[in-house]
Amino acid sequence: MADNSSWIRNNRFVMMNHSRATIWTVISTLLSLTAAHAQQNLLAPRNTESDNQTVLTYSQHYLDAKNNAVEYTGILYLKLESLALSTCQLSAEVVVQDRYTGSEEKRGIVHVTKSFLGEHVYTYRYSYQIDLKKTPELQIDLAVGRPYQLNANTGFTCKEDSTCKLPWLQLKTNIAGINEKRVLNGLVDFHRNVSEIWLPATSHDNALGLQKTLQQTISSCR
Repeated sequence: MADNSSWIRNNRFVMMNHSRATIWTVISTLLSLTAAHAQQNLLAPRNTESDNQTVLTYSQHYLDAKNNAVEYTGILYLKLESLALSTCQLSAEVVVQDRYTGSEEKRGIVHVTKSFLGEHVYTYRYSYQIDLKKTPELQIDLAVGRPYQLNANTGFTCKEDSTCKLPWLQLKTNIAGINEKRVLNGLVDFHRNVSEIWLPATSHDNALGLQKTLQQTISSCR
């Protein structure tokens, strides 16, 4: 009768390796699922509301230093792309795109010449990071105000609201504990810690809902 002990040992070794591989596959899958669920998407219940996007249609008219009439018309898109919490690390992503065209009227003695100043597109991408363990005094309030892009000049008027004001969610700390990074047309033009940020909301009710969600979610980190 042939000695099968070597065959049995070899097959037992193969079966043990196969079992270990199966166990590690299951563990890796569970770890991946756990990591995916560890980051809580705070916008998930509200994605149906126009994808958290706001639009302002604006115009501006003024006379320049040479008494020429200048006109700008444009559309400002604002979107809260993400708002998530992962092990007491709050992160947010905001995209703002400003598209506008301009024209200028030069008045001569006899004729008026109108020239176009071209079309311009500026895309701002904001990234925010807040360590809630280090900023337990974080305040979350509702606010109303103009976007940064329209705040430099009070001569703007908007179709949706004559004052160009929108509802916002204001996050504020007593110290500069919020990391803000702003990328303009692909280039970083601002990156430092600040004490206050404003997140755009589609409506007052939307801002109120986000405020309640944030307050309830981050309470465990305080």
